[in-house]
Amino acid sequence: MSLRGVVRGRTIELEEDPHLPDGATVEVMLQILPLQHASPLTERLQQAAQSLREDYLHDAELTAFNILDKEAWHE
Repeated sequence: MSLRGVVRGRTIELEEDPHLPDGATVEVMLQILPLQHASPLTERLQQAAQSLREDYLHDAELTAFNILDKEAWHE
């Protein structure tokens, strides 16, 4: 039997009724599925990360700092 669900802490909330009695002992094999639709928070985090990446790659001041920082690590 294969069922899908969502992890909430130490509980897995199943999408369907497993038709098992309460207290039944089961063995669970986990397979992480790719996100079907990114949540609004995930999308905003991805946009923020992309923006920071663009700033990092194209901002002369940040680029100069990065070069100095790398040189300091190799001294």
